[in-house]
Amino acid sequence: MITFKPITIEDKAEIESFTLPYAPANCDLAFANMFCWQFQFKTAWSVVDGFLVIRFQIGGSDRIGYMQPVGAGDFTPVLRHLEEDILAAGQRLRIIDMTPEGLEKLRSVGHCQFAFASDRNLEDYVYNASDLRDLPGRKYQSKRNHINRFEAEYEYRYEPMTRDHAA
Repeated sequence: MITFKPITIEDKAEIESFTLPYAPANCDLAFANMFCWQFQFKTAWSVVDGFLVIRFQIGGSDRIGYMQPVGAGDFTPVLRHLEEDILAAGQRLRIIDMTPEGLEKLRSVGHCQFAFASDRNLEDYVYNASDLRDLPGRKYQSKRNHINRFEAEYEYRYEPMTRDHAA
């Protein structure tokens, strides 16, 4: 079984030593995202055979999922450890956020007992920076309404964040 540990702020440098150079552009692998959401998804991490392995509970349920292992080279040898870990929990192996290259690697090494599925609702989304700045047209009317309502109902100010804000 793999020994996983919760994500702490002290783990940032080690986790990012994997995610920054090797991970695909994916918000789910951003340290801040994993750190902030770990209480909702019981996210934990470990290093297995030189790869970062992230485990979490899917949608707050008891179902366990893993992110695609992150590191240099071929991650498929790590799958044996994931299979042992998930069998100990009495579940089936679920790997979430696979890259197209990762899927191809699984197919090429004979790990085809997986069912591959895509859910567009779970994909990252990208906004044009000028659209976020200007919120043009009908497409962004509801966003402008939220902002206008907030400005009318609340006093607010912009200020640089400092360490004093964290206390």
